[in-house]
Amino acid sequence: MQNKKKLLPLGFYELTGDEAKKNYEFTKNTLESFMNSNYQLIKTSLIEFVENYDRNNLENTFKFIDNISGKNLFFRDDITVQISKLISANHANLNAPLKLCYYGDVVCLNSDEIYRERQQTQVGCEIIGSSNMNSCFEVIKSTLIALEKINITDLNISISLPDFLQKFLENIDLKNKEQLKDAIINKRISDIKILAQDYKELISEIVLKNNDFDDLDKKIRSKFNNPDINKILDNGKELMIFLQENFKIVDK
Repeated sequence: MQNKKKLLPLGFYELTGDEAKKNYEFTKNTLESFMNSNYQLIKTSLIEFVENYDRNNLENTFKFIDNISGKNLFFRDDITVQISKLISANHANLNAPLKLCYYGDVVCLNSDEIYRERQQTQVGCEIIGSSNMNSCFEVIKSTLIALEKINITDLNISISLPDFLQKFLENIDLKNKEQLKDAIINKRISDIKILAQDYKELISEIVLKNNDFDDLDKKIRSKFNNPDINKILDNGKELMIFLQENFKIVDK
């Protein structure tokens, strides 16, 4: 009887030998770097109840029914959302700011046009409960130091600017903004080009070609004269200056 080749669903993988060892060592050394900088390790559940989350955050998750409780469950596709929920539920018993680090596999229902894998290992750190920009600087610095320790230099650094997307959408005259927002969050460029109309080139560049922040900053400001957007962009420039001053190998 011939052995049939074992196949996995598209976007899922197995690691063996050197690959598995490398994955383990990268995760271990990264977490140790965070913990040596006083981040508290947290490990969240792979599976959660759907009822405890905003359904808009669950569109890219595998869902199923628990045969014990009869309730709807899902496999996490992002650990940071879990941490946010956990902190919100226990904020009365926590002393802010809180430094946390975490790791684990996440599973996505669909891959996007940038990341093919639907199974990914997520490792990171957060500072919860601080609005000070220095906390952002510390998280970025801690992350880059951890990556340097495991000799990863080919990096794609994505900096999130809180509230930018919402303020951006509030200041454009388009229908179907919720659909456009979902396409932007999930980096579906083909949908963006249909929904964004006159803004499709700018939004596509924000999503895909954002390696030159100064150039992108000028293009956004040329289309919008909004103090909220300008403030968010100013924060982004401050972060870029911090990166350039502290990590010379990072291009803007």
